[in-house]
Parts: sequence; C-alpha cells; structure tokens
Amino acid sequence: MPVAMPLLGLSAGRRIVVGVAVSATVVAFVAVLVGGGDPVVTRAGPHSIDFLAEVVAKTGLKGVNGRILVDESRYDTVRTGPNWPADWLYSIGPMSALGVEHNMFTKDRAYVDDPAKGNGEVLKFALVSRGIAVSGGWIRVG
Repeated sequence: MPVAMPLLGLSAGRRIVVGVAVSATVVAFVAVLVGGGDPVVTRAGPHSIDFLAEVVAKTGLKGVNGRILVDESRYDTVRTGPNWPADWLYSIGPMSALGVEHNMFTKDRAYVDDPAKGNGEVLKFALVSRGIAVSGGWIRVG
C-alpha cells in the first residue's frame, strides 16, 4: 500500500504490500517487509503497526482472507552478535530485519527466537482491533 509509506515516514527502502483483492473490501493476504532492520517502527504512535492498521482500515478493508505474510529475508536469522555477553537479552532485543520497538517489548523465549513471527502477530492484533478480520495467522516468506 504505497500511500501508507509516507504516512508512516517510511522510505523507498521499505515495502508495505497489500495483496490480491478478493472483493472490494477483502484481500487474500497482507505482507509487511521492513527492510534494513531499521528499528523506528513501534507498536503504537506515529511510526507504528497500529497506525498502519488505522490507515489500512480507512481504505475500507474489512478482511484478510488468509494469513499475514512476514518477510525478514533482507538479513539472516542470527539473533545475536558474536561478542555479545551472556546477559544480552536484558539490554537489547534480538536482531531481525523485521523489527518493532527494537524487538524489546517482550523477553518471551518464542519471541526472542523468532521476532518476525511475533511482529506478525502484532500486526494481526492491530488489524483485528481496527475491525479488519484476519482468517489465518502468519506465514514467513522470502
């Protein structure tokens, strides 16, 4: 959804894709790619997943007939640096190309192991909170 990029303050280096239309108010999928691992995206506020969901809701979209696609393929899936101390989790979030809140909003083991999945769930929650039904969970692409 190109209109969302300037509203979120995103550059051309990032993509927000709204998928194939099933009807005027339902799409087959929604995919979000935050390229470059830039941690400016938050859960709420001006550069947020919630704001993205608000923008999408204002288009009249009522449903996602399928799953949310998450793509962190710009970088590998190594979550730590080679010289990070054993207690790294208390001062920094796991590395990922798909980052929200610096990937520090939870220390749950499942999230630390796969922040892209957790961030896909954040998007699903935001869409549902804005009245956009999502029939599936998330799937990794790329």
